[in-house]
Amino acid sequence: MQPRSLQGDIIWIISRGFVHDVVEVLGDKLDGIYAYGSIVFDGFGRDIDCHLVLRLAPTGNEKARLNAIHAKYKLFCCEVDAHYIMLKDARNSLPPKSYLLSNTKDEAWALHCAHIRSGCYVTLYGQEPIPALFPSPDWRNIVSALDYEIRYIEKNGDQYAYCILNLCRIIYSFISRNVAVSKRFSGLWACRHFPEWAGLIHAAMASYENNVNYFVDESFEFEFLQFYKFATEKICEVRAET
Repeated sequence: MQPRSLQGDIIWIISRGFVHDVVEVLGDKLDGIYAYGSIVFDGFGRDIDCHLVLRLAPTGNEKARLNAIHAKYKLFCCEVDAHYIMLKDARNSLPPKSYLLSNTKDEAWALHCAHIRSGCYVTLYGQEPIPALFPSPDWRNIVSALDYEIRYIEKNGDQYAYCILNLCRIIYSFISRNVAVSKRFSGLWACRHFPEWAGLIHAAMASYENNVNYFVDESFEFEFLQFYKFATEKICEVRAET
């Protein structure tokens, strides 16, 4: 998939550098790297979302070197949001443990599997993941993952742009039963279906895509809380109908 912009070119160049650096640390322990998210859907984005599938767990020294790599790319204003998971776990429907971030799991695993099973991914390293890895999720597991996303928004409501667009995506997901969509697509969809919120959503899209915080006015906090109330009520309404 080809990038559409200068920002996209830079992100894809950074992704190639990231792959080189990680392979240098992990060598044969690494089975594959699979990217998804905005750089795949839209050709650009503010970060790189990916899974790194491991044959063997990294040592303490290797973890330190990997953390240093992530810190380096964050200096380029490009956070690599990566899950390091074991090969055996990548074949399982249960949320896998992350082997870089201690005591964490990929609670959105069902959503990530749905993206890859829908073909919304790019193989950055290794063999193609289908059919062996990232099993097709059932709706029950998808709902659990969407509930996790809602809980994350509840705890991180100050990330206005991310939360607004993710709420749009969650509403769309429950209505359509399709989770393999981008925040940008979901925001545009929500603007058409809920035009009373179009101004706020467009501001969130501009902020998220340009990596600039346009939500500096205190009035945005009140408007966000109103949108959050609307979105969660809409989600409950849709869930009650299914």
